[in-house]
Amino acid sequence: MTKGFRGPAWLVTAAFLGPGTLTTATLAGQGTGLGLLWALGLSVVLTAGIQLLLVRLVLEKRADFGALIRSQLAPPGLRWFSVALTALAIGFGNAAYQAGNLTGAALGLAAVVPLPTASLSVLLAVLAAGLLGTGLRDRLTPLLLALIAVMTGVFLLAALATLGAPRSLAFTPPTGSDGRLALALLGTTVVPYNLFLHGRALLDRLAQATPTTAADSEALARAARGDTLGAVAAGGLITAAILFLAAGSAGSGSSLERLAAPLTPLLGEAAAPFIALGLFAAGLSSALTAPLAAAWALAGLFRWSPSLDDRRTRATALTVLACGALGAGLGSQPLELILLAQAANALALPWFVFLLLKLATAQAANPLWRLGPWGLAAGALLLGAGRFLSLF
Repeated sequence: MTKGFRGPAWLVTAAFLGPGTLTTATLAGQGTGLGLLWALGLSVVLTAGIQLLLVRLVLEKRADFGALIRSQLAPPGLRWFSVALTALAIGFGNAAYQAGNLTGAALGLAAVVPLPTASLSVLLAVLAAGLLGTGLRDRLTPLLLALIAVMTGVFLLAALATLGAPRSLAFTPPTGSDGRLALALLGTTVVPYNLFLHGRALLDRLAQATPTTAADSEALARAARGDTLGAVAAGGLITAAILFLAAGSAGSGSSLERLAAPLTPLLGEAAAPFIALGLFAAGLSSALTAPLAAAWALAGLFRWSPSLDDRRTRATALTVLACGALGAGLGSQPLELILLAQAANALALPWFVFLLLKLATAQAANPLWRLGPWGLAAGALLLGAGRFLSLF
């Protein structure tokens, strides 16, 4: 029953491994060497704790995060405030991110296709719309796994190829511009909309499973936890490879030029196209997941069908895609704006984790026991993140 249980949590990895993550890790590596690896490690562990707590909640309630906010939160004032705030934050936030996702994918594609970036962004939006309009379960997840495999190969090989470059290992405290980079690293990995993306994908996967005994249910839970840990660890490894690669060079220009700089002595003119392949995979994977996450979040909040056959759910996804295409097509600078959006993610994260913890401990005689070790870890790290933010 659990054989081949892979896919739900990997949507999370595909979502946060976008151009924003590449840009943030590049700036962090070139600005501080490996001094901000601690911030990346904190974000990866926090992501694992939060997503594992979500897995436990979905397995128990058989509902996604948006539906649980709508049906389980009390009192009613908190429920409706949470519904409205979440819809606005996820809807507008994902639309803003989409411009950066499309632009990042277009920048990678432009290294080999002689067309303007704005035109390529619009073409990629049309491609994403076409992919989202076809069999999601059968085609989208394998495509995203393939894109993650491409990113893994490109950035790990590139990092290994630059092992001899000098890198600073000094710890960088969270102050000034380095502090903002550390906050952006936190915000680029622990993304609130992944709670909605992962929850819905896991629920769809559970619908295909038919546990008949307690042992079957426990095996299913173990498989879901293993899927989550593997996906988050892979995302953290790829991000660390990007940071490591950037730390070996003091290049300038775009993210692509900065990452290609340390590979130029080894690959020559092929350095830029090699890195461009990873950037394209990062942009396309996030361009597919951002509209899907927004559509699923609003579907759960407003009790729509999560299927894109539902006109309201489909309209939400297409609106996010259209806003992203418009922003990218007008030649805006979304990669710089994403740094601010990621820092805002980190600031908004406590609210979403509060909702998750409240739902996880609802009607529990002993809330701390009910949270389990990963829930307690997520709470402890959240307190640590609060202390971190207080240093600014």
